[in-house]
Amino acid sequence: MRYFLCFLSIIFLSLAAPPAYAGEFSVEDAYKAIPHSRTEFDAEHAGMSAEEKEYLEHLFYITDLAMRARVLTLGRIMYNHDIKKSVDTYNREMKSVMEGFALLKAPHSLKKTGEIIISAINDQYVFFNEWAEAPSGKQQKYKQTYKENPLVLSAHQKILRAYQMLLNTYPDENYHNKQAFYDYLCALDFL
Repeated sequence: MRYFLCFLSIIFLSLAAPPAYAGEFSVEDAYKAIPHSRTEFDAEHAGMSAEEKEYLEHLFYITDLAMRARVLTLGRIMYNHDIKKSVDTYNREMKSVMEGFALLKAPHSLKKTGEIIISAINDQYVFFNEWAEAPSGKQQKYKQTYKENPLVLSAHQKILRAYQMLLNTYPDENYHNKQAFYDYLCALDFL
């Protein structure tokens, strides 16, 4: 039910016009645009190893950057900005995001979860690039039906799976951090 409510909030993304320059659009702005609450991971009070805390802090920082790029790009496209130019900007930002993922060395307990999150973000990346490369007549259809696209649905399923894996890995984690797991991954999702 929580994820369903989260995904309904994404519908309101198109209500907020994107800024003229990506630098003006912060992660906090992206959370407000979708709109979604943001609970920051509290490593100090987390019940896990130092290595796991460090990994999750970095992972969530990177997922926030990926979410910001997605929200900004989708907002621009919905406001009839040039799709190709919007996706080119997205690609540049995502190159940095993926380089950030490459720097992460996952502890064994989080390796599969991290791989699934990266795969979900990659599905979103491929989706945006397919949209940009589609003939102009088909681009409008993408705009109207993107929530039904197999890549968007695949990313959604992977994000749900990663969230469940975090809950299973840390069943005794405090409520605040479980809420953070939810908020980071829900915001990352298109749906």
